[in-house]
Amino acid sequence: MKVYIVIAALLFFSQQALAQCKIDGANNYDIGREIVLSNVSIGTILNRFEKDIVYRNCTKGGTAYLQVPQKLHVGSGLSVVFFYNEKPINGGATRLGFLSTNRDNIFSLTYELVRSEGPIAAGDLYAAGVMAKQEYSDGSSGAIHGTVTGRAVLGTCTITTPNIYVPLPEVTSFELPSMGSTFGEAFFNLGVSCNSLSRVYAEFTDSNNQSNSGESLGLGPGSTAKGIKFQVLRDGVLVKYRQRMGLGDIQSDGRISMSVRYIRDGNLVPGRAVAHSAYIISYD
Repeated sequence: MKVYIVIAALLFFSQQALAQCKIDGANNYDIGREIVLSNVSIGTILNRFEKDIVYRNCTKGGTAYLQVPQKLHVGSGLSVVFFYNEKPINGGATRLGFLSTNRDNIFSLTYELVRSEGPIAAGDLYAAGVMAKQEYSDGSSGAIHGTVTGRAVLGTCTITTPNIYVPLPEVTSFELPSMGSTFGEAFFNLGVSCNSLSRVYAEFTDSNNQSNSGESLGLGPGSTAKGIKFQVLRDGVLVKYRQRMGLGDIQSDGRISMSVRYIRDGNLVPGRAVAHSAYIISYD
């Protein structure tokens, strides 16, 4: 009698195993390498991904579910929200649909990488707790545990032209006949490299007069000329010192065309004219 009881138990568990479908696509939800800016607003959707979970080779009909934790933090300042039929499903077990035995059961879902509370830090992204389940009327069930993985890279921009020397042509009183007249426009490039598409700004300062907030750059040490200053332009627009100026959207290596010219502001005295300006960049 004991022998028959053991055999019956073995047959029962064997059929329960056969009742389960094979689940594909539910063991990993990949984010990949994501470049993020540290100043992006909380709640911003950084990227959206699509995923199919397939229940196949089912021996009988049942129900498919996807269970997702309420708060799925994958890294500092980054979370993932899952959607099914365009509705968020974090925080419980969502029924995906009924399982058929005569076809592959494909359930399409999406998940979003979202900026959440806390500072963003670069590094590996990881979260566990996502589970694809199957349940049957006879009480049998099965599940595949999944993880969310990826890597966060902070979006950065760097200056590739830290030192720029711009020679201007010689100028005489003939080219600068009156106050406010300009001459000798010379072009140069600011080099900025960004590892993601970024809107870049620059703020220029007069190295010889930090309080200068005007549109002209005064002469500095080494100058013997008088009656002239310099003006810096971006696409014909004068640079105003100590004010942020947009340089446009930059991805990879950017070259921003700028120019500088003389402007007369007093009685001319011949000699050498030298000026120095510094700039910092910001981006978002």
